Amino acid sequence: MVVDLTRPLTILVNPQAQLREIGSCYLSGQVLKELKEMNTSDWLWNELHYLFDTNDGSLPEIHVNYTNAEATVEGYALIRQRASRVVTESPYFWSKIYSKEMPLDSVENAARLVVSEEAECFHVVFGGIRYENFTIPDLRVYVFTDQLALDYRMGDEWGPGELNALFLLLAKLVHLDTEANLSLEKHVPPSIHAHFHNCWQLWISKHNLRSH
Repeated sequence: MVVDLTRPLTILVNPQAQLREIGSCYLSGQVLKELKEMNTSDWLWNELHYLFDTNDGSLPEIHVNYTNAEATVEGYALIRQRASRVVTESPYFWSKIYSKEMPLDSVENAARLVVSEEAECFHVVFGGIRYENFTIPDLRVYVFTDQLALDYRMGDEWGPGELNALFLLLAKLVHLDTEANLSLEKHVPPSIHAHFHNCWQLWISKHNLRSH
């Protein structure tokens, strides 16, 4: 099946409809040609806005899954460096070595202690992450040994530019591990997951980036 990118995917109106077909589409030369002629940010927002634009009180998560522990460390460092501020007041992690809370920035990279099992998994909210002149709304980052989980609050702060900036961040994080992949939370319907993944694949192709 070839997706007609001159119009929104059918599932924009009913996100859980026809995903079986959409998910099995392939990236033909015509699809890529049509996508290149479009405003990618607007197209992406048109497809995925329902996951971002209305604050329903939930905090959806996007998971960056790694097979290489060093990628977890580098991914956390990348986010920390791109953020202009730490939103969490007095962030900390639990040290297994000293059996006490430690200030997050008392060490160079707390994620390294997590992957070495010297510290418990931790989370912290970062703000001011910018790409292409757009600021991603605050992201809560959960650091696990083999995963970075990013959660966000839906609402008016999101738009085409902010979503595209988020995808640019995700691309940087995925690039750190040749076996990395993205996933949504387990309770998300398979149809929504398939839609997100399909949009991710098309967006990656437009930007000539490596996809997983």
